[in-house]
Amino acid sequence: MRVFLLVLLQTTLLPRVRFFGAVPDILLAFVAVTAVTGKGAENERAAVISGISAGFLADAIGGVGFGVSALLYFLTAFFGSFLMRRPAVGIIPALIQFYTFLLPITLLRTVATLISAWVCAPGGFSFLHCLTGTLIPEYFGTLLFAVPIFFLFRVRDNA
Repeated sequence: MRVFLLVLLQTTLLPRVRFFGAVPDILLAFVAVTAVTGKGAENERAAVISGISAGFLADAIGGVGFGVSALLYFLTAFFGSFLMRRPAVGIIPALIQFYTFLLPITLLRTVATLISAWVCAPGGFSFLHCLTGTLIPEYFGTLLFAVPIFFLFRVRDNA
């Protein structure tokens, strides 16, 4: 249910508001916080299922290419669960651990957006316009919106 509500927010409300000129990826932050703050095999399964379902729903409702988000969110959940086997104890260490994982994942998402923009508009593609109008705002918007996502959806028994 949380995944469905976040997908609706990501695909319907956030594109209309456009913070910093781009849409922050709250689904990426949600999948990352699910993967990083939990522990055990049950959490790994929950994170992977959340990632795949969020990606397929987002692609079906308003994505660019079907399956691209599902793959990215699956990899985020898988590597987040795998790399962060021992979640940090305490709110500040958990937030630091979350951002340590989220920074490169968000950069990967930004590269995927760049490739998507280049493929979809090969004749009229402007790297500078894409960088300043989409990539940088999307990157920092996602990192900014990750804070409330972290506090809303972190696994409570660890922090």
